[in-house]
Amino acid sequence: MLIRIRILILGSVLLPIAAFHCGCGPNSDGSKLRELEKIQTEIPVFPLLIETKTDTVSKGRIAVLSKIYKCDAPYDDVKKYYIDQLSERGWQYVGEREIRDWGTDLGGSTFSFRNGEYRLSITYAGSNANYGWDYAIETVWGR
Repeated sequence: MLIRIRILILGSVLLPIAAFHCGCGPNSDGSKLRELEKIQTEIPVFPLLIETKTDTVSKGRIAVLSKIYKCDAPYDDVKKYYIDQLSERGWQYVGEREIRDWGTDLGGSTFSFRNGEYRLSITYAGSNANYGWDYAIETVWGR
């Protein structure tokens, strides 16, 4: 009896983990990642942002598209631009929060939006950060 209970407990823990990491799920064919790519092409890019890198994650139950930018524009200008642009396109503003690097305030912030099953966040590294990038735009499905 004890062995059956252990198997049930172990199965209830491992099965969801395996399902999350396997190739099964609504994005197993990469369709959600393609939707994220389409979403990012439909959103105008702040005029002074220079894209330096793109990263993606695509698994059965998660898709992430991140774009990294260099730009000297003030955070408030970039934030206002995206609040205006995204609101016009049906995105709901969720909020803003400060970000820290191992507890150190480098002046960074991130603000987020939601549109149906998708989330979008724009992160400012901060005026005192030296990461090689200034802004990141990430669209996410799942998680």
